[in-house]
Amino acid sequence: MSHYISISFRFIITLFALGIVPSLYIINEYDRVHNSYIANLQQRSQDQITYTLHQLNQIVLNIDSSVNELVSSRSFNRVIASPTVENKEAVSDIWKMITSTQRYYSQLRLFDSQGMEKIRVNYDGKTSEVVPDEQLQNKFHRDYFRFAKTLRTDSVDTFGIDYEMEHGVYVQPFTPTFRIIKSIDRHEENVGYLIANLSISEIFNQIQFNRDSDVSLSLINDDGYTLMGDDLDSAFGNIIPARATQTLAIQNKPLWDMMNSQAKGQYYHHDQWYAFTQLNSLLVHESQEPLYILIAIKEDSFNELLANAQQTLYEKSVILFILIMCLTSWFTFWHTNHKKKSIDNQLAQAAMNGMSAMIVTDKNNRIVKVNQEFTRLSGFTLSDVIGQQPSVFSSGKHRQEFFIQMWKELQEKGIWQGEVVNQHKNGELITEILRIQTIRDANKVIQFYVASFVDITERKKLENRLRELSEKDALANCWNRRKFDIELNNEHIRANRYPDKSEACLAIIDIDNFKPINDQLGHDEGDKTIKQVARILQRECRETDFIARIGGEEFGLILPHTSIEEAYVVLNRLRAAISRDTSHNITISGGLTNIATSSAHSYKCADLALYESKTTGKDCISIFSSDELSYIA
Repeated sequence: MSHYISISFRFIITLFALGIVPSLYIINEYDRVHNSYIANLQQRSQDQITYTLHQLNQIVLNIDSSVNELVSSRSFNRVIASPTVENKEAVSDIWKMITSTQRYYSQLRLFDSQGMEKIRVNYDGKTSEVVPDEQLQNKFHRDYFRFAKTLRTDSVDTFGIDYEMEHGVYVQPFTPTFRIIKSIDRHEENVGYLIANLSISEIFNQIQFNRDSDVSLSLINDDGYTLMGDDLDSAFGNIIPARATQTLAIQNKPLWDMMNSQAKGQYYHHDQWYAFTQLNSLLVHESQEPLYILIAIKEDSFNELLANAQQTLYEKSVILFILIMCLTSWFTFWHTNHKKKSIDNQLAQAAMNGMSAMIVTDKNNRIVKVNQEFTRLSGFTLSDVIGQQPSVFSSGKHRQEFFIQMWKELQEKGIWQGEVVNQHKNGELITEILRIQTIRDANKVIQFYVASFVDITERKKLENRLRELSEKDALANCWNRRKFDIELNNEHIRANRYPDKSEACLAIIDIDNFKPINDQLGHDEGDKTIKQVARILQRECRETDFIARIGGEEFGLILPHTSIEEAYVVLNRLRAAISRDTSHNITISGGLTNIATSSAHSYKCADLALYESKTTGKDCISIFSSDELSYIA
């Protein structure tokens, strides 16, 4: 009876010993799958947020530039100087063309200084129409016109988002609009205003990155009401009494509380993943309450992927459990028939437990035995290495402290496990998961070391390749914005840690007049231009320079160990090379700054310098140091 109890006890102990590591692995894999699922949700929402903010910023900047071009045109200046029927018709025709082609404008209006409309062109999404003079209205009482009266001379500002009204009544269906206001002044005296109404629905369509049915994008006001979204039946609660309860403040209070307490964030609620960010500086004036971009992602598609991954893992777990049971049964049977507690038995047990490439060394760490799997993976036979120390496989990739810690754990715990890089007989590097355990005699004195390892070289190569793909721009074949931000942050860390030793510069390069190439020659030619510029930049830059494509036609350069004067010479050399070696007379403009303080600070300086290059004729390099921005601030 006691014999069977002993066998059962040995079986349980062996099962536990063999099963503990696979069990931990399975648990870890379940956690990894779930964390990967969460990371996918977060990344998907972050991609939409990033794309939305970038598109929104570009739209506002483009429209702001367009408004300035409108008021500087000859026909506009003629109608200001002499508002004849002929001059007004000329401006109206131009405005009709602009609203039909650009599609963002729902109204373009010229007001006199007392709020009376002088010219008005409406666009309903299909056609543009000039409003007859007898239908023009006085808008002196409207909030946005009172705001316009506060503008400085010749300034441009935005009024934010409200709803279209005609003759004091909301336009049906409700039409949220965003207004850009330009003060028109002559001889330091206000003579009127240009007010451009922008279609929020058209802008909303342009800023959506992912149009899948499980992803919805909404524009939320400071009271939690929806101003624009995929479901307009629950929108406009701030002006429709019947929808007064259709607000996040009531329907999803935890999410709303989070939105009120932080500028951006993510939140999970009722099988939906939410991500939000404030639009403090894009669509609202600083005196107004903030707006929010809210993204909601349904979990249905991700749940299916998670369930499939978990099912696959479950099947592997069952197979692994059966295998462990078989191994445990075999080992119990073997151990029952071999009760000798000699060193040979302990070595056999260690070898069996390894089930992989194995090396056995004596107490002086001299190799005494290897198995066939070791020879297959490393290229060394027993005759090649017997009597030598395992350092013969060393790759030189690990510091002395690494081995000191390894030996310390072996002496104290009797086991060590970790990832190492060793060298194959042919000189190639092998990445391994290495496990070393000690074999002690009855007096607890170490007699042997048993090391087993698994070759994970190909897996590491795949991981590195996947990491590189996630950080590469496929079109330009250089680093992307994600990698650029990481490198810029690292350069700032070095600059802050060694302010007297580390000197580096940041440059932003933009292809001049890129939009006409796309519009006139097609996007294929535009892509070729980007490839040409990227190829020249990589060819002409120094080995230590870092090049990334950070926008449509924008490239970022990090020049380590380079003064701003040296960087200026390098950038002008790049500018000359691009002008010389590209087709379509391509030129570039660049902004240059030294790296200091923070990533955002340096990027802003370089962007301001680029803006100066663009506004002073393009095809040039401008410098805006971090000290200059600090002085201005």
